[in-house]
Amino acid sequence: RSTLFPYTTLFRSWLTVAVAALVRVLETSREPMNLLGLSTHLADAGDRVGALEMARKAVRIHRESADEDSTDQGLILPLANLASRLWDVGDHAGALNVEREVVGIHRRLTGEFRVFFGSHLVVSLAGWSARLVEAGNSAQAVEVLREAVGIHRETIEVYRGLSAELRRAFGPFLAMPLSALATQLAEQIGRAHV
Repeated sequence: RSTLFPYTTLFRSWLTVAVAALVRVLETSREPMNLLGLSTHLADAGDRVGALEMARKAVRIHRESADEDSTDQGLILPLANLASRLWDVGDHAGALNVEREVVGIHRRLTGEFRVFFGSHLVVSLAGWSARLVEAGNSAQAVEVLREAVGIHRETIEVYRGLSAELRRAFGPFLAMPLSALATQLAEQIGRAHV
C-alpha cells in the first residue's frame, strides 16, 4: 500500500457520495443533456447499471420530446452514450444496433451533401467499425471502413478542385476524419496481431 491509500479511499468515498447526491437531484430531470452528464459520472464512478439506466432515459426523453419536423441530429449524442453504456455492461449486440442507428442518422443528415458533411459520417463509421472488430466481426468492420474511405476519397476529389484559399480553410476539416480513420485502422491491425 502506498502512502496515498487513505486519500484514495477518502476520494472514492467522497465521489460516491457526490454522485449519489447528483443522482437524487437529476434523476427527475427531463433534460437529456443533464442525464447524459449523469450517465457519464455514474460510469466514471463504476456504476455501470446506473449509467445505462440514465443513458436509456436520456434517449427515451429525447424521442418523446422530438416533434415530427425535427431532425435526429440531437439524438446522436444520447445514442452514442447509450451504445457505450451497453458495451460497458456486456450487451455488445445491443451496442452494435445502437451504433448502426447512429450511422443511419448520419447518413440521413448527410444525404446528398455527403462530400461536404461526410466527415461526421466517416468518424461514425470508424467508431462502428471498431466496435465490430471488438465484437469479433472483422469482415463487416472492413466493409464499414471501406465505405468510410470511399466517402473520404470523394471529399478529397472535391477538395482538389477548390481554390488554394478554400483548400487552406477546409484542409483541417478533411484531416480530422482521416486521422480518426487511420487511428482506427492502426488499432484494428494491432488487435489482429495480438
